[in-house]
Parts: sequence; C-alpha cells; structure tokens
Amino acid sequence: MLPLISSSKETYKLINKNVLEVYKDGATVVVTANVDLGIKTMKNKRIFNQVPGMEVLPIIINFPELINEIICTIYVK
Repeated sequence: MLPLISSSKETYKLINKNVLEVYKDGATVVVTANVDLGIKTMKNKRIFNQVPGMEVLPIIINFPELINEIICTIYVK
C-alpha cells in the first residue's frame, strides 16, 4: 500500500488501471505505475492518523509475479 496524504474532502479518479488522479485545492496529484493501481476498500473514505494528524488515501499497487521492476511516479499538474 502507498499511503498518499489526502483529506477526505478531496476527490480522486482512477483514470485507467495505471493512472490515478487526486484533486486537491489548486492542484492535481497524479500517480502512475507500470502495474495496476487501485484503492483499498474500506468503510471510510480515508485512513486517519497513519501520519499524526493526517488522513491518507490507501493506494494499492499490485505486484505481479512476472514483473521484475515496479515503476511508480507521483507528480503535480
């Protein structure tokens, strides 16, 4: 799991199986990977206090057996 700091007030969209966008105030954080991405299924929209005082969006990065290298990029647009 990749814990991306993100308030429950922020929305996100899985653009395709390899691209996720998180819409923050004034910016969009883009997460890309060469493997499938997903969001951990849970009761609430976010996990609270993984980093003291912060909420996180739990991004799942799948690790297929035949892949030797996982490339994950996080950038702001």
